[in-house]
Amino acid sequence: MKKSGFQLNEIKIEHVLELMNIYLSEWIDRNDSMWSLVFRYFYVALIVLFLPNVANFIGITLPQFPLILFPIIAAILSLYFLYVTVGYAKRLEAIGKTYQKLIDLLPKELQRFSLLDPEIKYGKYFHARMGAKLCCLMFGVLIVLSIVMICYYSLG
Repeated sequence: MKKSGFQLNEIKIEHVLELMNIYLSEWIDRNDSMWSLVFRYFYVALIVLFLPNVANFIGITLPQFPLILFPIIAAILSLYFLYVTVGYAKRLEAIGKTYQKLIDLLPKELQRFSLLDPEIKYGKYFHARMGAKLCCLMFGVLIVLSIVMICYYSLG
């Protein structure tokens, strides 16, 4: 049985650059979608968390739900949103790794410098992918705030 596929020496630089353009546009689109969702989800959970306080401050009467219900819902939303946004961040990371493989197919003189390159001062400190970490931090803050508000409502 003959193995089908392409030979690396058959690929022209133009084809690699076309593929890189396709993956870059996909990366840009997914990056924009991810951050749009992250902030939208963050604000929704934050609004749910502090809705009783804001309603009380501006004089709006909410239906008679137990106040402890709002931070519980906010914590559940935060966990769900964390799962969704980290999934988006991992998809973004996969596209980035594929893009890097394409860069590695280019001749050395056409490849970009890596932040790990010793010529870039302090670059190694900024090499980490921050998408998933920042999502975890944002929604972790919401979960901690939800726990604090649950304690506040249960004690008060």
